Amino acid sequence: MNFLRLSWWLTPVISFYWVRARDLSVRSKFDKTLSCLKWIRRMRGADIRPLGQWTTEYYITQGHAQYELGQMDAARQSFTGAFRELKKADIYTRMEKSYLALYMLTTHPSLNLESQDTTDIQEINLDKIEPDLRNYYPLRAHPEWE
Repeated sequence: MNFLRLSWWLTPVISFYWVRARDLSVRSKFDKTLSCLKWIRRMRGADIRPLGQWTTEYYITQGHAQYELGQMDAARQSFTGAFRELKKADIYTRMEKSYLALYMLTTHPSLNLESQDTTDIQEINLDKIEPDLRNYYPLRAHPEWE
């Protein structure tokens, strides 16, 4: 049955759940967000990166939902996975990687997350960050954030 988890026919279903999870997260419906993310994980299998190159965002979304629901240990594990995936990802620019790392660190301060990114938040040029990243992962701690 593993061949079914890698089949092309799953792509629209996984895409539906991914878009839904992100939209639910923005609307602060974190239980439903986690439910959608669990469906993706079930469809893809435990040993497969759930969203390929976008697995970083999967873990960030999952970690944020868990954080907001008070599931601190689970959130810490999700963000650890996000930092690990962020190092591997080649779909983000260096500045976008720093942006995402700073989002995780500043939005979830009580987790005391560790990052190897040492970029100062003021060095981030918000104009050079993909609009989707700014919309779904707002870096409100940035001095130029509106």
